[in-house]
Amino acid sequence: MTAGENAARLYWRMDGALKKAGFVSIEKSVLGSGGNICRNCPRTYETIAQLMLSGVRSGENEYTYIDSAVERGKVYSYRLKICDRGGACFESQAAELDYQ
Repeated sequence: MTAGENAARLYWRMDGALKKAGFVSIEKSVLGSGGNICRNCPRTYETIAQLMLSGVRSGENEYTYIDSAVERGKVYSYRLKICDRGGACFESQAAELDYQ
C-alpha cells in the first residue's frame, strides 16, 4: 500500500488457488487521526468496492486498486474479502496506512 498525491494505492498478489477467485471486496476502516488512534478498539469495516479480479489485474498475479476517498492526517485500515465463483469467501489480514 502506498500514499499518493490524492489517493491511496492498494496492491496485492494472489498465487496458487487464489488465482481462481472470482471477485474481491475491498473494505476500509478509519482508525482516526494521527495521535488519536485506538489500535485495540473494535474496527468497523465498510465495503468500498467489489470487483471482478479480471478487472483489477496490473501484472502477473498482481492486482491494484486506487482509493481516492482519503484525507490527509487520517489512519486507514484495509482488508480484502476474496470470494470464489461459488460465493465462498475469506478475509485477508488488515493493513494500515497513515495517510500524511
